[in-house]
Amino acid sequence: MTTHNSLVSGLLFGTIIPLAALGQNATGVHISVNDPRPLAAAALQLEQRTGVAINYEDISYAYPGDIVNNTAAIMQTKTPAQQAANPNLQFIVPRGGPLSLDSNEAVTGTTDVLQLLNQLTSASSASGYPGVYTATLSAGTLFIIPSQMRDSNGTWTQAAPLFDTAITFPSGLRSVGATLQLILQSVSQNSGTKVVLGMAPASLLIEGKATISANTEPARNVIAQLFSSLGPGKNTSNASTLAYRLLFDPKLKNYVLNIHSLLPGPPTSTSISRHKPTNPGPYAKKQ
Repeated sequence: MTTHNSLVSGLLFGTIIPLAALGQNATGVHISVNDPRPLAAAALQLEQRTGVAINYEDISYAYPGDIVNNTAAIMQTKTPAQQAANPNLQFIVPRGGPLSLDSNEAVTGTTDVLQLLNQLTSASSASGYPGVYTATLSAGTLFIIPSQMRDSNGTWTQAAPLFDTAITFPSGLRSVGATLQLILQSVSQNSGTKVVLGMAPASLLIEGKATISANTEPARNVIAQLFSSLGPGKNTSNASTLAYRLLFDPKLKNYVLNIHSLLPGPPTSTSISRHKPTNPGPYAKKQ
């Protein structure tokens, strides 16, 4: 079952084929968005243009100047009956706006997409939008991760990305839905910040199976490994055909994880063997 939330949004199913799978040469990419989360929206549009999965993680909005109350504008679009039925409803969203990118360079693979993401993160910072983000490529997977944010007083400080949280759980055969719930429960418990599953393809959650474990590893790495092993057999490039958007609710002060698929069709079963790394790095902590 999919849990719905005010932040739930995302692409369920698409007809996008990864560039690497098709061997295509894209001649250029043009991005234009206007959104409360312009960087997230631009990344999603770039993903749609190129067919390369991009995972996005929000900052935990703390500075009042980084959020706005859009209740009046949104309620004007509702009928009088809807307004009367929800007199106390509020819509608190990040302070966003337009963001665009025009590139005539050929895009032939993930590294080219990373370069475009770097341009988008720089443009977002230059526009003064909340947070500073870093685009990274790890084990063939693209991430947009927050690196700096304003605290409640408006002072810039180092961000603490939620999916940096190290998690541990034993191996076992589970549905993808149960696996994700286990991951998010572990993140919530270890970080002290609640994160819930939002929108995701129902067939993925119910029909997908995985045998997976984690041992003091960052949550994003565990999810990325899960994603890379799922998806239709059409994915001949062995690249992930799933991506996530981890969104922070400024009102509820919690996170929602939304998942979308780049390709149609049911996911396959999988078995993932994960072992404790020789050098667990700065994210490791005793469980």
